[in-house]
Amino acid sequence: MTIFSLSEIDHTVLLETLVSATSTNPSEISANDVAYQLESSLDELKSVLVVPPKSDASRQKVKTGVLEILDTSYKLNEQFIEAIIKLSEDLNLDEIVAATLLLQGQHLSDRLDRDISQSATFLFHRKQLNLLQSLRIIFSAPLDETVDQEITAVFQRAIEALVPDWKEGEGSYYGACTKAMSVTRSYLQKLREKDANAIQLGLHTQPGWVEWIEDMHIQLKFLTDQHEALATILFCLAKYKRAALEDFKKLLEIMGAFEDYSILIAHHLPPIYALITMLCSNDTPLPFSDVIHLHRDLLKMYQESRWPLRYVQAAIILWWVTEFNGLCNDPPASAAIEGADVTNTLDYIKDVYQPSKRALKEGAFEYMLALATDVGLVNVLDINRDNLREFLQGQAKQLTESHLLSEEFKKLIIIQFEQFVDSFIANMADILKDLKTKEEEAVLLQQKEVGFDLERFFFIISYIYYGRSDAALTFWNDPESNLYGFLMWASSNLTPLMATVMSYMLASFSFGEQCSSHAHKFLKEEFAPGIARQRRGMHYLSWGSIFQRMENYVTQLGNIRTQGTTSMYRPPPPPPIDATEPLLETTLIIDAHIRLIGRIAQESEEARSWLYENNSFCVLETLFQTLERRTPTQLLASIFYTVASFLAGKREEYAKNIWEAVDHWAFPIHPQPTTLVVAGPALPFSETDINSIKLSIYPSEAFTRLLVALVNPADDGLLNDKLPFPEDNPRFTHTRPTAIDPYVDFVLRDIFRATLWQVFSRPKEDANALNSASAYMGNTVNMTSVLVDGAKKKDQSAAPNPADHQSIIHAHVQLACLQFILACLTSFNEDLILYAERSGIAVDTAIRSSSLKTYASLHPFARVMEHLLSEKCITVLFEVIKHGVVTLNNAPEGSPLADTVLMAIEVLELMSQLQSTYFNIVRPLVQGDERRRKNLQPIGGNTFGSLEEAILYNLDVAVCLGLFTEVGDVVITAAALRLLEILVVTPTLIQAPEVTYGRPMKRNRILNIIEGHPDSKRVQFGFIHRMETPSEESGVNDLIKMRILRLLNASLDASPSEPCVTHFLLGFAISDGTVELSTAQGGIGSGVSLFHTILDIVMGLDEKPSSVLEYENTKCELKNQCYNVLRRLWKSKLTTSDIMFTLRANKFLVMQWTQQALITPDTLWDGRAFRNDDAFFESQSVNTLCWLLDRRSSLFDYVGLEIRQLASQGASTTVSGYLASLLGTTPTDGTPVSNTRLLDLLDFLELEAPELAGEPIIQWFKGVDFTPAEKSYGSVIIYEPNNVRSLLLLKKRELESKGRLQSSQEESMQNEMEAIIRHLAVESNIRIFKQSRLNCLKAWTQLTEVVLENCEFEQASKTAFLLQTLQAILPKLEAYCTSDVEGAQELSSLGQFIISHISFDSNTFGKGRASDIAHDRLYQLFRASLRCIQSPLSHARLRQDFYSISYRYLKGMNDLQEKIGATIGARYSTHTIKSAGERLLEVVCSDAYAGEGVCKNVALLLLDELVALGMQEGNGYVVEALVRNNFLVVLVDSISVLINHLLMSTVDADSALAFLKASMGFLLRVAQTKSGARHVINARLFTGLKGSRLFEYDPDLGIAFDVGRIGDPKAVAKYYELLLWVLRVVTCCILSKGPQNEQTKKLGRQFLEDTKNVALTVFKRHANIRGPKPEAVGGELRELTDMFVLLMSLTGYIEACRPFVATATLGGLG
Repeated sequence: MTIFSLSEIDHTVLLETLVSATSTNPSEISANDVAYQLESSLDELKSVLVVPPKSDASRQKVKTGVLEILDTSYKLNEQFIEAIIKLSEDLNLDEIVAATLLLQGQHLSDRLDRDISQSATFLFHRKQLNLLQSLRIIFSAPLDETVDQEITAVFQRAIEALVPDWKEGEGSYYGACTKAMSVTRSYLQKLREKDANAIQLGLHTQPGWVEWIEDMHIQLKFLTDQHEALATILFCLAKYKRAALEDFKKLLEIMGAFEDYSILIAHHLPPIYALITMLCSNDTPLPFSDVIHLHRDLLKMYQESRWPLRYVQAAIILWWVTEFNGLCNDPPASAAIEGADVTNTLDYIKDVYQPSKRALKEGAFEYMLALATDVGLVNVLDINRDNLREFLQGQAKQLTESHLLSEEFKKLIIIQFEQFVDSFIANMADILKDLKTKEEEAVLLQQKEVGFDLERFFFIISYIYYGRSDAALTFWNDPESNLYGFLMWASSNLTPLMATVMSYMLASFSFGEQCSSHAHKFLKEEFAPGIARQRRGMHYLSWGSIFQRMENYVTQLGNIRTQGTTSMYRPPPPPPIDATEPLLETTLIIDAHIRLIGRIAQESEEARSWLYENNSFCVLETLFQTLERRTPTQLLASIFYTVASFLAGKREEYAKNIWEAVDHWAFPIHPQPTTLVVAGPALPFSETDINSIKLSIYPSEAFTRLLVALVNPADDGLLNDKLPFPEDNPRFTHTRPTAIDPYVDFVLRDIFRATLWQVFSRPKEDANALNSASAYMGNTVNMTSVLVDGAKKKDQSAAPNPADHQSIIHAHVQLACLQFILACLTSFNEDLILYAERSGIAVDTAIRSSSLKTYASLHPFARVMEHLLSEKCITVLFEVIKHGVVTLNNAPEGSPLADTVLMAIEVLELMSQLQSTYFNIVRPLVQGDERRRKNLQPIGGNTFGSLEEAILYNLDVAVCLGLFTEVGDVVITAAALRLLEILVVTPTLIQAPEVTYGRPMKRNRILNIIEGHPDSKRVQFGFIHRMETPSEESGVNDLIKMRILRLLNASLDASPSEPCVTHFLLGFAISDGTVELSTAQGGIGSGVSLFHTILDIVMGLDEKPSSVLEYENTKCELKNQCYNVLRRLWKSKLTTSDIMFTLRANKFLVMQWTQQALITPDTLWDGRAFRNDDAFFESQSVNTLCWLLDRRSSLFDYVGLEIRQLASQGASTTVSGYLASLLGTTPTDGTPVSNTRLLDLLDFLELEAPELAGEPIIQWFKGVDFTPAEKSYGSVIIYEPNNVRSLLLLKKRELESKGRLQSSQEESMQNEMEAIIRHLAVESNIRIFKQSRLNCLKAWTQLTEVVLENCEFEQASKTAFLLQTLQAILPKLEAYCTSDVEGAQELSSLGQFIISHISFDSNTFGKGRASDIAHDRLYQLFRASLRCIQSPLSHARLRQDFYSISYRYLKGMNDLQEKIGATIGARYSTHTIKSAGERLLEVVCSDAYAGEGVCKNVALLLLDELVALGMQEGNGYVVEALVRNNFLVVLVDSISVLINHLLMSTVDADSALAFLKASMGFLLRVAQTKSGARHVINARLFTGLKGSRLFEYDPDLGIAFDVGRIGDPKAVAKYYELLLWVLRVVTCCILSKGPQNEQTKKLGRQFLEDTKNVALTVFKRHANIRGPKPEAVGGELRELTDMFVLLMSLTGYIEACRPFVATATLGGLG
């Protein structure tokens, strides 16, 4: 049913929520809040009982077309006026009130997916219900001792305000409630008539009928709940004695008018009984004589006025007589004052005995038994008990609408029943004795008519106390009490039927360890002192009598079957004996006794051990002997149930022996044939002695549950390393190589497949093998016959009625099968295979199976998976889910339907997780076992290759999973969402179908089926309503919200660039691979969508309390998940523009930014502070902190994106407003409001993760590799605690198996294990925290850069912001360089970005305090950079930023000196460099020579600037240090080698040229001094250049590099540029050495000689001798020419070459 959220319009929702929370979440509710809310709603609470009826005056006012509502005038059109009148007629409501509801319905129409009239109707009913439920709680709470006293006082004051004066009649509050109930019943009657008329008119065949009937059911539920709330108020008023005799008579009059039994009658019963107890109490408000007169009037009415429902009238009279007799036995003190003599006034026979007997004869107990069945907690299949109860119930009817009774009201009825039972035992003992005596006589005399009222009374008690151990203790706690005495009396001298029902009653008193122990001692005849003597000479129900009956019964059964071998569990069978068929009543007694044994054994460890180890009578042996004889079908279910109860303690000894006994019975080993036969497959299961199970549902269900108990692991289930059957039993492995696979075949093939509803619901005449013993029991369905193929009627495939008896049986059988399936799947540990490969543990030795191969191949997991992948089993699973959507909300309380649906979903989820292991590992092992494969029976039918393939044929199951958001069971909703999350990320299911030519492209399959389904809107609104559900203390609603958000995020991740399910659910319109905002219902454009709901959570969920800053785990996670959805949307190309627009329209940025609070080490995270809490990283508090950091990261990312987009669009005003908020001031309505600044939100850096203490001392677990326990959490690897524990347990088992662990060392090993688990858990949490903090820091730095790039600052403001940012990051920058390299990287990048935006001019570095601050901040940054460069943790990328910072600082200071003559910065810089030591230059030189990428070039630039700084000061410190480090030689050599590689095109040209340019620039800088030139020349500059072969290439062609072919103008230009760099260095060296240095000039001339061909070509090109020079090389060519001319001039190359030229010329002439 749809969950409505109307709090926006109807504030009664808030009232009802707050008042309800006083019982559900008392710790979160204060009495003051409740008092305030009640005071503000008092008028509505007073008026809720009287709804203003329709009136002519209001109607005429409406018809005028103008109406004033809530101080607003409205003009009404004709259509709206007609809607008002119709609503008024339907609800008998004042027209003006109806108009108000319609106006409010307009606002809710989209949200409820209904028209405005229907929305108004729902709003009216919901408002009425909220107020009545609030009243119910107000009146009920003071009667509940568990409610807080302050809140109780508030409610008591409210009651006094609501019921100020006590008065009688309709004018009283009680009378008003009674009248309101009558009005509600008239509404219900009108709706039912409307429903019947619609069917008669054939509307049920028209379109829209489903929606119409759904709305009808919603209204019926509203009205039924209102009627129930009013009934509870009446009950409470009677308890407060705010009722009168006339009220009692009025209720009796109403009850007498009912002609049909319905839930409305049940609503009246608690008020009537409360009035009876009020009138018959010792402090009765009536005079005692009036009570006597009332008694006689009631008896007269009972005799003369016969109600249509006589058994209801009889029950009420019996209640009255019981309480009245108690009053007579202990009359009030007023009786003596009145002078009333009870003895003379009343006749016991006439006034008590005879009316009681008549009431019993006319069905009082029969009706009470029917009602007890409706409200009791019995939910176990027991055909014998159910049929016996139906027999005893007689003509009394059960409620067909019992599922509409709330749990609170059922509890109220049960409490009244408890009071009646107590009163009847105390006040009507003579009646009880008479009932027993007469029945005993009738049995002894073998009379045909026997009254069974005592059995009915026992049965009533059984149903009332079933499963309620606290209530049952009242019978056991006081041996002197009437109740305990009743048990003693009731257990004596029992007739067969009494003994049967007495056993059921004792079983109901045996829930819980304490009660079952009492019952065990009671049956052992261990009583209180003095009680045993009273029992002598009488026959009592005891263990001895039960065992004796069972022994006799076994003797009466047929012969034990002939078997070839004897069970290892039992001795050889006795010789065959003659036997007679036991009577049916004997079978019933034995069945009840067996159930009693099972219940006590299930609950009490003491009793279980006693029954198992009892030497005088072995219960299990007797049960299996019973099975091996001609056992009536009715007993089988109880036997299996009781055998399973002995497995409750998970004792392996019990399980082993029971397995052996079960297998010996199910698979007897037949004698070997005397003649030679051909070996063949094993007999199928149906051909063994198990046929009796397959013939009936009840034994099948019980046997399946026995298998569940056997298969479930005996330990804690963490390792699951043992086969679920005794591997050492040869029957399971050698005699029958298929192990327990036949049991799997029985459950899944013979039982589970037959539960397909269209097969199961086939009429009984189709059954051809009904058990002959079922004539008395009835309802026995043949399980074999339902497998027969036949025609299926269309209506049989429809969903079953969940309240129908057959549907309940159907659900029970399916539930048992699904429990078996789950037990087989969950008991298989696929991780063992991974552990064997990678953990370093000898898994074969460690596990409790003989080997890992045996475990994997023999485990029932393989056979179960094989069955589940068959078409028939998959069909049943999908049918359970599909029917569950329709029937779950209407299922009666205690129905197994909910568990069935839940387990079907869980089975599919496990299949998806385990199928890869099955297909890749387990199935090949099974198929490789030839002997086993031959003995396995075929599965039968079609099979699927994977679960995804099966789902492809049943894609509508995805819609059903989405519809489970509408059901009230949050566990089912969560499971459905988990499975749907798996489906929406499965590639097979989300990929688009193949597109054929001429057809439009289709979307993914899951999206297609959900969007195109008729219930697509229901799915959408189901998600919306779930996300709107308020949070509560238990956190279940938040759990569902987070499951929804995980699904949305997973779908977006799986389809990042394509439309997916998330887009549809959020409210996008999807078309042709694109998405846009939808304006349809549920669409984002409509204003009511899942997106808006998520946005409301983000905008409205503020974790900042008013006093102490504390963040709650659940709220932080929820809000973070919401942010994750939004972040994926604004980052996706599909949705970024629409989402950014929508968020901007909702003022998302400002609202979120102003909510940010500063965190400190003292901030509480789920109750823990970061500071001084050693357990912080061991708790979930660290997750709370990380979720907050992740959310901040998302916010920073969004703000940056928003500013970039708006800046690119030219929205400067909006950007300026955002900038103001980031800087700490947000304009609100023209008034600036302070908020947290961007720089303040770097507060999280103060939270430093602690250093891990050293690894725990490992003695036992050396060599364990925890890699298999690792899992990804975002971008970090953490350890999964359960997997870590599993590995350690395996290692422990390995040591135990090798005998290396003594019992005395157990504690030491356990301590070491816990220390390792704790250490790895803390390490994982620290990793998560560091990653979250790093991500937040990265987002913060990126946002800061965006602000600087895109926001318009005034220059002074920008400089101030830059310097403030530097001040904020500098301490952490320096600290992180030695502790957190990744954090240092983010801060260094920001530092580099900041210094690049600082202007080194007089405005920034002039005079004054601001300039001093700028000098100081930048100098600190420079100094920190030099220190961080030398950090042993730094890497190339980090040093690159520091090189850039240092270079920019030095270059800026140098430029500043040139501009304004400031030298102080330079002096500081030189001093700082010297202080850093030669280690700094060593690191820089290393990067400049062997660095990576840009780091190498930037290092050279820094060296260049350092050299320039030395030249300015005439200081050769840097150059000398470079020489000492041999850097120049290495650099020149690397230049030569790199040029060679460049010429051969073996390196990347761009990066090589960039390095060469930087290197040549650096050498050019060094060569500008005489000493520097000397060092460069001495570094073998000329030799290196010659070896590079750079000048051997033709300048006309250049070098190809990677820009194109040789001769390409770009290639020639690059070649000329490279030549120019070299010539500059050479020329500078010669210039610096001076004209007097002949050696240098000689080197220069030699260089020119080696390059003269290149020079000649350059000259010719420059002179245009070979044609015009290319434009691309024009500038370089001119400069090259100049360089060659200058070099020739400096070296005297022309003069030196003239003699040779002249000689050559003369020789040529001659």
